[in-house]
Amino acid sequence: MITWALLRSSGVIALGLLSLAVVLGIVGPAIRRPRTRLVCVSLHRTSAVVGTVLIAGHVLLAVLDSWVPISPLAAAIPGVSQWEPEWIGLGALSLDLLAVLMVSSALRTRNARSWWKWHRLAYAVWLLAMVHAFGVGTDRSSWVMLTLAGVSAVAVAAATIARLFAGDAPVGPRPAPVIIAEPPPVPEPVPVPYKMPGGNS
Repeated sequence: MITWALLRSSGVIALGLLSLAVVLGIVGPAIRRPRTRLVCVSLHRTSAVVGTVLIAGHVLLAVLDSWVPISPLAAAIPGVSQWEPEWIGLGALSLDLLAVLMVSSALRTRNARSWWKWHRLAYAVWLLAMVHAFGVGTDRSSWVMLTLAGVSAVAVAAATIARLFAGDAPVGPRPAPVIIAEPPPVPEPVPVPYKMPGGNS
């Protein structure tokens, strides 16, 4: 029973952290204040890493628990599980995509452009994990799961809309403003008195 309780709680917390990581990943590039953007990126990475660790623990507990028959192959290969193959398969697919996402993040410095393309798998990982949780989770009808799913869906949708309207903020130091100096005023000519030759002016 302890293993089953840890299995359920790790899955719920991991899902919440994944939702937070997705939201922060969406709004982060649109933040224009450097300090706020740095805090957002740090929270995004922390929530993603901790959520990944909890997912690994969740999968390990699912394999070790004797309540349901889930083999290591069923946890990694979609459609292999003998128990709830559809929902467990979605969880396995989410786990596989998460593994690809983590490997691409580890190799980010080698090819940043390729990493950005692979990083979009985070949306599929989050969505598959959410569907998996409501398909096979024993707490899917509890107020905790319903609240988590509702808040997560609204937050992701709102972050996406805000990002579309705000766009990406420029990266790096702001360029110095160009100051156009006004030309100096032209002095007015001073009249010179004219003297007639051989006489007074």
